Amino acid sequence: MGERLKVGDKVIYPAHGAGVIEAIEQKVLSGNEQTVYVMKMLHKGMTILVPLDNVESVGIRNPSSVKEIEGVYEVLKKRDLPSTEPVETWNRRYRHYKEKINTGSILEIAGVLSRLHQRRKTGALSLGEKRLVDTAMDLLVGEVSCAKNIKEERIRREIELLLEEA
Repeated sequence: MGERLKVGDKVIYPAHGAGVIEAIEQKVLSGNEQTVYVMKMLHKGMTILVPLDNVESVGIRNPSSVKEIEGVYEVLKKRDLPSTEPVETWNRRYRHYKEKINTGSILEIAGVLSRLHQRRKTGALSLGEKRLVDTAMDLLVGEVSCAKNIKEERIRREIELLLEEA
């Protein structure tokens, strides 16, 4: 993210989801005075301080475009996603899916959500996989809501309907 963010900008923090820049302040962190973005996370309501120097390394980015969101919806509609998951054990699948979610890519997150939803239809999910479903759903809902400027409840219903139809 080469350009400097402004107060009021909506952003995506891959580890936490959609947020808004509430302020830009000077803070002393680890004994050094730094300029930080004060981000309010939209879904969780928590506030995060991100030093300007760390924006790139933590992966903060602008929300996806409407065109990218259309791609997400296409992934969610697919019935037969190509499987890239290791089939051996639930913990290997869990690690594999967690890595995909941690990329911060909205398409990867949609793919994980879709695959886990399909897996749930054919068998039980592990507790870890169930948590990943919740995490992927929350991240996806937050970003799509932010990108389309529509309330999260409506986006959640849209996504759930797409998953049920697939």
